[in-house]
Amino acid sequence: MICVPLMKQCFQFRMPVAAVVLALFVALPSIAAGNGFSSPDIDPLVIRALKRGPVRVLVQLRIPGGYRREARLSPEAQRAQRSAIGLVQEKVLDLLKDTDFRPGRMFSSVPSMSMEIGPLALSVLEGLGEYVKAVRIDAPLGLHEGPGQGGVIPGIPGPKGNR
Repeated sequence: MICVPLMKQCFQFRMPVAAVVLALFVALPSIAAGNGFSSPDIDPLVIRALKRGPVRVLVQLRIPGGYRREARLSPEAQRAQRSAIGLVQEKVLDLLKDTDFRPGRMFSSVPSMSMEIGPLALSVLEGLGEYVKAVRIDAPLGLHEGPGQGGVIPGIPGPKGNR
C-alpha cells in the first residue's frame, strides 16, 4: 500500500516480486547517478598480479534490494533474486565487452561471477560501483605462494598465517 499524504489517499498495488525487481533494475542507473554508490573494493593482490599479466578474479555484484540467502526466501522470491543476479551479470558483461577480459563462471544463486581480466577491464570494473561491490583474486586460500612453491599466483606471497 502506498499512501500520498498531500492527496490524503492510499493506493494498494498487487504486483509480483519479479516485476518489482525488474522495475528496480531498470531504474537503477538513474537512481545510481544521484545516489553516489561507492567504488568497488579492489583486492590489492589483483593490482599486484596484473603487473604480471591477466588475472582470474571473482566479481561480487551489487543486487537491487540487496542479497538474501535463498533458504530465507519463498520460491517466488528466489526466482526473482536469481533473475536480478542474471540481469546484473548481463549488464557487467555488456559493459566489459570491448575490454581485455574473458568471462568465466556465472553463478545463479549468489551475486558473483568469475572472469579473467587485464588492466583495461579492471579500470572499467572500478567505475561500476552501481553493479560491482568487490573484485577479489580467484584462487584457493593459502595458495598465493611464491615461485617454486606450487602457488596459484607466482611471486605473490600469501598471508603470513598460511605459510
